[in-house]
Amino acid sequence: MTQIADIVAEEMGLDPEYEYTGGDRGWTDDVSKMWVSIEKLSAFNWEPTTEIDAAVRTATRELLEGLPEH
Repeated sequence: MTQIADIVAEEMGLDPEYEYTGGDRGWTDDVSKMWVSIEKLSAFNWEPTTEIDAAVRTATRELLEGLPEH
């Protein structure tokens, strides 16, 4: 899945070619699948305010703003 990499590349103004080298399962000690649930947080009436795509864009922009100029 390249969704997060695509967002980061777009924010950086890049157009990379992806090369998948981890085989069928990924690299050693890599998390091949992750399921995230907000069920416990919802029990405290917490609800997310940002969709994942927007959160990745915001985080990328903030990280890029913190980089020194070249």
